[in-house]
Amino acid sequence: AQLASLECYFEWAWCAMVGAVPAIKPSELANRRPTDVLFLLLFVIFSLLPQLGLAGYALFGGAGNAREATSQLHLPPELFQVIGCAMVLCLLTGIAFLQFTRCFPIRLIIYTAIVGSAGMLALIGVTLAFGLIPEDLDMPSDDFSRVAVRRGGDLMILAAVLELMVVCCFWQEIRLSIAVLRSTSTFLWDVPSVSLLYPLLFGVMHVAGLLLWACAVAGAAELLQEEKGLGKTLREEYAAQSIFGLLLCYFWGNGLVTALSGFATARVASEWYFAEQPDKRKVGARALEAVRLGLLKHGGSMALGALLLAFIRVLNLLFFWAGREHRRLPDDSRPRRCWLGLREAVAGCLEAAARFASKQAYVEVALSGCSFFQGAGRAASRMASAPKRFAAVEGAGAMQRATSEVLLVGVAGCAAGFIWAMRSIEVDQDDPVDIVSGGPYGDGLGKMTLVQWVVPACFGAWLVAESMLHPVSVATSSILHCWLSEDLSAAGAHVPKPLRSLLELQGDDDAFVEHYA
Repeated sequence: AQLASLECYFEWAWCAMVGAVPAIKPSELANRRPTDVLFLLLFVIFSLLPQLGLAGYALFGGAGNAREATSQLHLPPELFQVIGCAMVLCLLTGIAFLQFTRCFPIRLIIYTAIVGSAGMLALIGVTLAFGLIPEDLDMPSDDFSRVAVRRGGDLMILAAVLELMVVCCFWQEIRLSIAVLRSTSTFLWDVPSVSLLYPLLFGVMHVAGLLLWACAVAGAAELLQEEKGLGKTLREEYAAQSIFGLLLCYFWGNGLVTALSGFATARVASEWYFAEQPDKRKVGARALEAVRLGLLKHGGSMALGALLLAFIRVLNLLFFWAGREHRRLPDDSRPRRCWLGLREAVAGCLEAAARFASKQAYVEVALSGCSFFQGAGRAASRMASAPKRFAAVEGAGAMQRATSEVLLVGVAGCAAGFIWAMRSIEVDQDDPVDIVSGGPYGDGLGKMTLVQWVVPACFGAWLVAESMLHPVSVATSSILHCWLSEDLSAAGAHVPKPLRSLLELQGDDDAFVEHYA
């Protein structure tokens, strides 16, 4: 214990002396749990070191097949130019979108989506149920088809009525989700390090992990080609286990980086939530401190959560692979196919539920400093006490994230297609260009077809969108956890203005919580 305390004091003094990262109090690191150290060491020993060894074998050892294949891989430099331009465009569009969500009333978007979807269902249902179909449309003439169309219209009208009933039941929760989303936009604007620094930092980590894993896969492929020794044994007896072991290593590392990003974002969001109004903008100075605290103190908890999620992802891939292999059999039966499809669907739902539960657990770890399992238990109890609020806020956050991602990727794709079209106008009319097969019109980017131009642009924009929108999702959950964790009957001055408006609507009545629950 004395050695651990001395080590913490040394780390704190060194970081304070070099000034690279804001200093963390030694007491915060002195009480590290043994399980955190254990699982972090397990990650280093069973995931990081094997990948480093295989990558070193691919680059510096073996027969050199991986190096030769890499040297023969000629990617056009124009491809990286397109991806880089798309990433910059997506970044600028994302910053503008954050400002847009901060200034534009989000409630109008949600209300428009609710009313528009219900109105569209009702309009189509009335048109089908009462036969108000234009005559120029070819509709079935037999009685059974006409009755089926009318019953379909009745079902759509019923769906619209049910949607309005659900909205009425969740009206208070919808107001809360709007306030939380507005608070998230304010937080991201007050703390630009979360919306700008974190995507860059953790995006680089993800790319570095992907490159390391790719080198490890190349090393493993070269090792399995050996005619004797360890490579022969692995190829003949443990080929499938080696493949899924590499997948487990990748998912484990990817999940650890995602968990660290979620922890740091939740930590900064909780500090911003409980800070006084004049001090909220000062929270961004502790962004790197939150990353270091999460890695040193809670790295084992995040490694444990990432390992469990990695196991579930590998299990999902196993079910998917087994289903694809079985469907290739000539004597495959229909019930067997249905069972395999159901098993894959259940595995996919289990993976989605595990991702959601792990995100909530990381938020609780950041708020209370507990372990991963304790955080998962606290998050489960909190969700059980307020299921409607969690459903409304998380659903609104997921809808906002999906819409934002489609918008950012779509803008980058449209811009790439527009630039390609402008460049194609400059082509000599004697050499027409096909947008699919391309054509010989100049050098550089002109050699790329429209598909080769737009797809890399969308891929680069998707990478930036995923990096930028992940803190938005985590911050939304963190603000909801903070809101539910305190006594709202006596609202403090630290509560963000969008959430405080919910209390101010009730005047001086202290029974708001009872009414809201």
